[in-house]
Amino acid sequence: MEETKNLIEGVVFFLLLACITLVFIRTAIAVSRWKKNRFRLSVELVVIFSVLYFLVQPAFSFMGWPGIVLDVHRAVVFLWAISIAFLVNSLLIRFIWDGVLSSHGERKTPKLITDGVGLAIYSAAVMFVLHYVYGQPIGPVLATSGAAAIVIGFGAQSTI
Repeated sequence: MEETKNLIEGVVFFLLLACITLVFIRTAIAVSRWKKNRFRLSVELVVIFSVLYFLVQPAFSFMGWPGIVLDVHRAVVFLWAISIAFLVNSLLIRFIWDGVLSSHGERKTPKLITDGVGLAIYSAAVMFVLHYVYGQPIGPVLATSGAAAIVIGFGAQSTI
């Protein structure tokens, strides 16, 4: 019985390492061909981090490090939330900015708006992780970002 448990934990540890290796390889390939593979990479990252979430506890139990499972789970949830934001941003870029709101392959939406929406998506993902995973209050962060937006708005008023 003990040998079977060790075998299962060893296989799970191998799968964990394989998923981590796949993340690095796919990211390197996608960066080299950024425009074409952005959506596919985002879907793959969401799936890989979902699988990693379930493999963490058995893998670290196999290695004899059950004390750090919670920290690794939190890190994987953070990476999963960022990959979800990457997926949403990729969907917007592919189907909205370069799809519906473009004319013959030429983007009509200003880059400031598309980048601002992307920043808002990633900020929401980070706020989600801060509040629900790490239990930190996000009120001060939101207040600081609001104050920074007011300062930037007044500073850019003469430019615009």
